[in-house]
Amino acid sequence: MKKISVNELLLSLYLILFPSFSYFFKSQVLNYVFICAIIIAFIFNSLLTNKRNTEKTKISFTFIKINIITLSLFAFTFVFYNNDMLIDYLGKYIIYGFLTMLLFSKVENYDKVIHYSAFLHLILFIISIMDPFNNYKIYQGYMSFGLFCALPCFLLFHIEENYYKNKKYIIPEIISILLLFYSNRNTILIAIVFVLIFDLVTKKRSLKKMVKYSLLLIFTSIIIMNAESILNYISKKFQLNTYAITAILQWFHGETTGLAGRDIIWDRAINVFTSHPIFGIGIGGYHARYGVYCHNLFLDILVSTGVLGFILLLIYLFKSIKIYKCLNNKVFFVFIFVIGFLPLMFNNYFMAWKYFWIAIYMVLSYEKKVKGEMKKCEMTI
Repeated sequence: MKKISVNELLLSLYLILFPSFSYFFKSQVLNYVFICAIIIAFIFNSLLTNKRNTEKTKISFTFIKINIITLSLFAFTFVFYNNDMLIDYLGKYIIYGFLTMLLFSKVENYDKVIHYSAFLHLILFIISIMDPFNNYKIYQGYMSFGLFCALPCFLLFHIEENYYKNKKYIIPEIISILLLFYSNRNTILIAIVFVLIFDLVTKKRSLKKMVKYSLLLIFTSIIIMNAESILNYISKKFQLNTYAITAILQWFHGETTGLAGRDIIWDRAINVFTSHPIFGIGIGGYHARYGVYCHNLFLDILVSTGVLGFILLLIYLFKSIKIYKCLNNKVFFVFIFVIGFLPLMFNNYFMAWKYFWIAIYMVLSYEKKVKGEMKKCEMTI
């Protein structure tokens, strides 16, 4: 029997518990009970580890640095731009940012995080598979179902089946592709982007394979060019009048811009930024003013922290590209970045997105580890 890696399991449990399980239990009390249970298990395991290895129990400097910067932004907002959403955002950060990074800071085996997460999401997948056909009684809507169930399930199943050659995930992977059409169209786009990036990362191509890949791209292009006819046929033939298919068809017909009102939100965000370009209007400021978040990571950063915060984000992304070249396990890196950043281009906000904070911590902590090897690595690329 394989030994269970406690820290990896705790992180995997935490990733699936919130917010997915909150939709099942629909009780804030139980949600906080789960959080406390994870924290207690983490502390207990840390105490046991402390007896064997004191070095492993030390709090990461990266973890401290990220929290100092983030809490300083909260303090700055409180002093200069206090708003009605600030406390709510602080609570979201503690649950989705602080605790997630704390758990991730003790992870040593990324492969096991994938394995545990895939298995737990398989359980979630089985429980939730009929939700779209029951008017989303569990997730209360196609958006939540897509972001918190269909998308992570597909990505993890795809990794297990294609990278780790775990064939038991073939059928769940195929079904999860179908379920993506019962979510929002952005999750479909994210899934497609992930598959393309994953394929480029994991497969070394001979000339023969490059030809096959080129033919696949041509075939995909043909499908995209005829997507309207194909979707019309699927919709009528199988009576799949889902939101994703309907929204895509409306976009093809010119009935909508495909942004579902986000263009109005983005226009407002740009106007707010141009009025406060240096420091922005503080964390949660846009949400407090208009009753909705920006629906775009870059605009959210610009509006919340101004140009200064945006420059930090660009520096971070540049570091991510450099570090990516030196990684052995590129699959985990791609998984975290795709699910950590792409959903934030259209949905949710970074303060309440756990994968975003894992991506932030992962790059900044890894930069410290490979700092001396970066030049060697760049020369070999």
